[in-house]
Amino acid sequence: MFHKIRKKTLSPVKKNISIPLPQRKLAKKKNKNNGKKIDHNEAWYRTIFETSGTAMIIIEEDTTISLANENAVKLAGFNREEIEGKKKWTDFVVKEDLERMKTYHVLRRAIPESAPKDYEFRLIDKHGNIHDILLKINMIPGTKKSIASLQDITELKRIEAELQESEKNYRALFENAVEGIFKASPDGRFLSLNPAIARMHGFSSPEEMKSAIKNIFKQLYVKTEDIETIKRLLKEHDIIKNFEALQYKKDGTNMWVSLNIRTIRDENGKVLYYTGYAEDITKRKEAEENLKRIRELESSILRAIPHTVVGIKNRRIMFVNERVRNIFGYSPEELIGKSTRIFYRSDEDYEKIGNMVYPALEKERISINDFICRRKDGSDIFCRISAAAIGEDLKEKEIVVVCEDITEQKRAEYALRESRTLYESLVEESFDGIFIHDYNSIIFANRRLHDMLGYEYGELLGLPHITVTHPVYREIVLQNAYKRIQGENPPERYEIKALCKDGTSLDVEIYAHAIALDSKPVIQVWVRDITERKKAEAILKSSEERYRTVIESSNDAITIVSNGKHVYVNKRFYEITGYS
Repeated sequence: MFHKIRKKTLSPVKKNISIPLPQRKLAKKKNKNNGKKIDHNEAWYRTIFETSGTAMIIIEEDTTISLANENAVKLAGFNREEIEGKKKWTDFVVKEDLERMKTYHVLRRAIPESAPKDYEFRLIDKHGNIHDILLKINMIPGTKKSIASLQDITELKRIEAELQESEKNYRALFENAVEGIFKASPDGRFLSLNPAIARMHGFSSPEEMKSAIKNIFKQLYVKTEDIETIKRLLKEHDIIKNFEALQYKKDGTNMWVSLNIRTIRDENGKVLYYTGYAEDITKRKEAEENLKRIRELESSILRAIPHTVVGIKNRRIMFVNERVRNIFGYSPEELIGKSTRIFYRSDEDYEKIGNMVYPALEKERISINDFICRRKDGSDIFCRISAAAIGEDLKEKEIVVVCEDITEQKRAEYALRESRTLYESLVEESFDGIFIHDYNSIIFANRRLHDMLGYEYGELLGLPHITVTHPVYREIVLQNAYKRIQGENPPERYEIKALCKDGTSLDVEIYAHAIALDSKPVIQVWVRDITERKKAEAILKSSEERYRTVIESSNDAITIVSNGKHVYVNKRFYEITGYS
């Protein structure tokens, strides 16, 4: 623990650092050994101030910065000589935050308990760069001075902003997707679902469907064998692709869906949830079924600092500050004299950090490493460990270590990666081609669109968006694109022909709407290949025409009767029976 000091006075030492010392009269009466203890005490305080892992400054009543540690100097971008005794803290605050902080400064000295001890502000460095800062500040007892720690949270703010933007983009895709998207729990409950899947099942909103469907397997699937197959495939392979199944709609009627489902597990292999994509293929199945019936009919007729600070000697804890309670869950009294092994998960981790820190301190003043540490309750946290030697050598391995809990930052980074992965998975695993364009060019296209139109992946980027549209439809597509960019609302869904790289064309259904990307209006387009549906419809129409021709040209009287009533008679029937 720190040496006890009777009175709080400040005395200058090397490098312009001021630390508490006993009164000079008492100091003169001490023998040489006491002098050594004082020097040692000064070194401890100076080391803590300089290697706290956070920028720290001492502020005078007139707002002058009288002392700044190395991290504060680096943050400000000035030399130490340019700051200490010359710069005021007001020189580093953006205009919008200045008056508020001046008020705190005065209030802190008049009514200390009324001024906040921690808050955020924006700092301007020497080069005009703006940093987001978390400030923690307190008065130095018995003086008009205050001591402040400044934690640069600019990177954390940036990550949070990117995460919000990524989630916003994912939510836009989720809400506007043509196909149904859902997330389900292992026990068969919807965790989330988009408007498309609710609409295709006849519900007015995702909330209504989620409230109504308590067990997906029991309430949605028509066939028991489909349920068993889905469960088996997910258990064996964690993924299902293009699985066709009959499901119930809200009104009790059946619909056909094509499903892509993926299992999401944690690091231990436990199932967390399932993500799925559902396409309503009822029209295609009906067209196929109608074609089958026609062919069957044809066959029958024609046959279809805020951190923990630890003083260590020979890897045993000599002192520790109160912040250890917040970060590690121990009281300082529990740790004094204990091995630093208590902070690590295993002997291997303990040896590893020792082999990293001490050799590094032989060469450098400070060693900084990110490491996983263990709390008293057994939970693990990410720590940024900053270590510095006390004194000039490491003979007794005396060091000061600052442990910063960066768990939230790591979680934010992980969440950002997970969000991006989910966004990319949504786009790349879609049944449909997806591209985004501004008024002129394609700025994004997924792999499905490249495959659909015969391009190599990446080849569509930068091309005029009209390139993929058949010439016959280009004028209407351009008109609609212009209207969307201008904020108007032309039809979102319509059918056109897409132009492939080799000059052939595809029948496609377009779903287009305007979105904001980097605060600029762009158009997101979903392209669904309906060539097979068109072929089936054409074959069906041709079959119906052939069937009608055969019946109308027959020399026999032909009638179709349903429920005892004539629903169709051919011309020969009229001639033979004399009825009109």
